Amino acid sequence: MSRTTNFIFVVLAGLVILAIASKAVYAQQEDKRLFRAYLSLSDAYDTNVLRSGEQSANKSDNIIYIQPSLAVLLPFRFGADFDLDYTFTYLKYSKYTQYDTYYNNLNVSLNFYPVKNLMFGILDSYTMVPISPQLPTYAVTNITQANYLNPYIAYKFVIAPRFDIDARYDFIYASFPGSLGIGYYVNEPQINADILASRLIKIKPGFRYISQTFTSSTLGTINQSQPYLELDIAHGSQLSFTGSYSYVSFGFKNSSQSGNLYLAKLTYKPDDRLTSDLYADGSKSFDIFGRLYTQFEAGLDARYHITRRLVSNIEAKYVKIKYAGENYYTDASGGDIGLSYKFIPWSEIFATYYYYDEKPESSNVTGYQDSRILVGIRAGLL
Repeated sequence: MSRTTNFIFVVLAGLVILAIASKAVYAQQEDKRLFRAYLSLSDAYDTNVLRSGEQSANKSDNIIYIQPSLAVLLPFRFGADFDLDYTFTYLKYSKYTQYDTYYNNLNVSLNFYPVKNLMFGILDSYTMVPISPQLPTYAVTNITQANYLNPYIAYKFVIAPRFDIDARYDFIYASFPGSLGIGYYVNEPQINADILASRLIKIKPGFRYISQTFTSSTLGTINQSQPYLELDIAHGSQLSFTGSYSYVSFGFKNSSQSGNLYLAKLTYKPDDRLTSDLYADGSKSFDIFGRLYTQFEAGLDARYHITRRLVSNIEAKYVKIKYAGENYYTDASGGDIGLSYKFIPWSEIFATYYYYDEKPESSNVTGYQDSRILVGIRAGLL
């Protein structure tokens, strides 16, 4: 199908959804159901679908996104709830049909609240990702599926009206079946102490310890300790500052790494129409291949309600990534600007323009530029 044909298909399908959804607009405004089914249809024109830095290899194409999703929340009278969220995404390319692909994402949680301040439960998150040109260039193996199982228990000790302690323990199992085959365990006892110095200042010191065991073919055993401090300062309802700092130490099987982690965010919200965040974030983490990397990110994110239903958004950010033990840096910048119109509270029509520019600092890797125009409709199904 041509780009024009694809666009017409999305528009017509969207109008059908709009006609169906609009029949119940007044009833649904008062509806408080705990069950939602959605369908999102969108059409994107991408200037560089293969993410290539070679001008001769740049390929543009039209892509249709079809995304049905289901969300269920079931509370129980005995102090528990069940939460399910499933999304299926199908990508249909117009010219390069060999890149047609799909994604599955399922999150299920069961949480119990037996007494005040005590909480325990289990979360399972499943994702299936076939080969796709959207994967990074280093993804030489196919990640067929990934599954996270996370039982936890948490308790809040209230010592005084302005002082309390959170204690939490997580046991996480992550499985990557197929050709990748990485699994690890995470034990995370976490202790936080909230101190409300005044109505405007909140301080939270804490400590985390994580032990990870990878397969013998990857990184071996990793122990991570992380003391941290969080600070939240608000000035009325217009301006607030949130900051956190921690020092992380990774003990590897044959080596060690350490460094600073931080997040600084300034939020300006003068009224209900405008919300803007200016932030800077430095972190260390592991990717799904078990590789340690450091990342710095800074950006601006803003949303403005032109009318009650018409919302504009803009985002700009800069990211720098460095992998430990590899002579490879990457600088990336980009952003987006968009509009969305909510014709009923749980459905919207949207249009967004994205831009991305990556410049690796490596002789054997080529950077690339990519831009994308996305238009579509998302509506609840009755």
